[in-house]
Amino acid sequence: DSFPEADKGLTYEQGFFIGMYLGDGSFQHKEETFTPQVCLSLNQQKYEKSIDILTKAINKIDENAEIRLGKSQNNVYPVSIRSWLVYNFMREYVSGNYSYEKELNMDCLLQSYDFRRGILDGYYATDGGNSNRIYTTSEKLVPQVEALITSLGMNSVIDVSDRTDEPVIIRGEEYERHYPLHCIRWYSQ
Repeated sequence: DSFPEADKGLTYEQGFFIGMYLGDGSFQHKEETFTPQVCLSLNQQKYEKSIDILTKAINKIDENAEIRLGKSQNNVYPVSIRSWLVYNFMREYVSGNYSYEKELNMDCLLQSYDFRRGILDGYYATDGGNSNRIYTTSEKLVPQVEALITSLGMNSVIDVSDRTDEPVIIRGEEYERHYPLHCIRWYSQ
């Protein structure tokens, strides 16, 4: 469990929010808008499954945070949370704005089991497949998530799929893959 001298009383829901950011989040902070935003891109199913947990986490951080649901585009619901407190909370535990550069602050391991489990569950809810698998293009995030899984008493296996030489077709448009895809799978003991 957590270390008493480091325990901040963080909740499962707050961990879930961090995990959601790892899977489908980004930051927006422009000087002209003053207040930064934490943005999530969720499909309808992910949005409906997680909105209650998300709202509970954000209200615990900042009761006055402004949560906005944008107009759905290409089956994606853009959710933005405007708040300095929420932005600073997320920045405390996650760095990086793009999928290939995200990192998890390992100080999260000093917090409760529930908080750490929330991180894994939130990540799985946004960037997971079936059978306890999550995906990332961030090479730095791979060992950090593996350490998180280990701290929860589970084993993990990591596979890498480097198809950077193959194009991908999304909604009829062709894109290049710039980074190998890491699959992290975990197993209960």
